[in-house]
Amino acid sequence: MKELKKSDVVNSPYPHVVINEFTSFGDQLEIEFPKLELFGNTIRMDGDLNSNDDNFKKLNNDSRTYASINEYFISKKFIENILDAFDEQIEEHIKIGELLIDPRDLEISETCLEARNGSALIEFPEPKLFSRIDIGYAGKAYGINNGGKGIHTDNRRRLFSCLLYINTPKNIKGGEHRMYQMHENYSLKQDKSYTPKQDLFLASLQSNYAFHDVNPITEIEGYRKAIYIGVTCSNELWKKIDDVNQAKLTQNRYTAPPTKPKSKSLISKFLLKIFK
Repeated sequence: MKELKKSDVVNSPYPHVVINEFTSFGDQLEIEFPKLELFGNTIRMDGDLNSNDDNFKKLNNDSRTYASINEYFISKKFIENILDAFDEQIEEHIKIGELLIDPRDLEISETCLEARNGSALIEFPEPKLFSRIDIGYAGKAYGINNGGKGIHTDNRRRLFSCLLYINTPKNIKGGEHRMYQMHENYSLKQDKSYTPKQDLFLASLQSNYAFHDVNPITEIEGYRKAIYIGVTCSNELWKKIDDVNQAKLTQNRYTAPPTKPKSKSLISKFLLKIFK
């Protein structure tokens, strides 16, 4: 796997890196891609294999290629590398108060501490950093009812979201990973777009401004295959957004205020009117 460097980081519309031929054994990853019947229900793609799944563990036993991928992305070495590559950007987010914790100071766990559905298994008194890994495939209509269901940011425990594309899909329309910048009046305008390509690696810092989506797939021969890697904290990392309009755009970081129950007098009047 290639080492991530500070010089790889692109800051527009938000910090990210894009690296071609990341593993140098992309063909083998495609050849040994697991059979579709081994995948579980959708997490973000049409079918997903999560590191908590029995079939994921079986894949690592059966395929040395996928075992090496898992070992690398779950490792302390990878997490330290990505922290170092984005060191300047992390420092800036700490200075402006967006990051509640300095992730560079956290203990790194080489075990996934997140459930399949994305919830924290436990919030530790001393927060920890770790990787979660999902292998998935996606076909026609991907990006409409899954893949984030439109423009969003990832949850507040996510520090980095990464994609490693397994194949270059044939006859595909759509499927690009798109990044957006927020402008005046809370309008989001597309800034970058990356087309799925075998062995292309994409990683982005998931700040409160990391708006992204998948361009819905309208045509494809076969499937778009990828590995998702989330570098995550066991506790929340990002400051809660004070601006309600911006928070609504993030989807995963907006909590709607509870609806006020109708007063008893109004309910009583309504019932009397019905049963009168």
